[in-house]
Amino acid sequence: MNFQKNVSIGIGVILSLALLGCAGSSEEEVGDFNKPALYWYQEIATNITRGNLDKADAFYISLKSEHMRSPLMPTALMMLAHAHMNKEEYLLANYYLDEYNKRYGEKTSREYTEFMKLKSFLFWVSKMSIKTKN
Repeated sequence: MNFQKNVSIGIGVILSLALLGCAGSSEEEVGDFNKPALYWYQEIATNITRGNLDKADAFYISLKSEHMRSPLMPTALMMLAHAHMNKEEYLLANYYLDEYNKRYGEKTSREYTEFMKLKSFLFWVSKMSIKTKN
């Protein structure tokens, strides 16, 4: 009887601690929804400047999911494409250039993005050839 009472008290304490731990989540995690497009755009730019492209990619996903038709989307795509090319992440650069072409590829801009994709591919090939020589 005494053992059963101690077990039930122990389970109650563990459950209450677990509930308190879940309730104490930070506002920042929950608060990053329903922000204006300019907020996401500025976060992308800030993280690109800091060299944190993973966070910039995550903020792009937020911008894309909340503000698909924002006029800031084309510039955000190009900023991310150029940033990934500068970091020699050519596959991600090509992904963003493809996204740009799908959504905003007019005749005048398509030529530029195709040139950037070719440039990215050539940089990637030269990088791979250097790695295989070493």
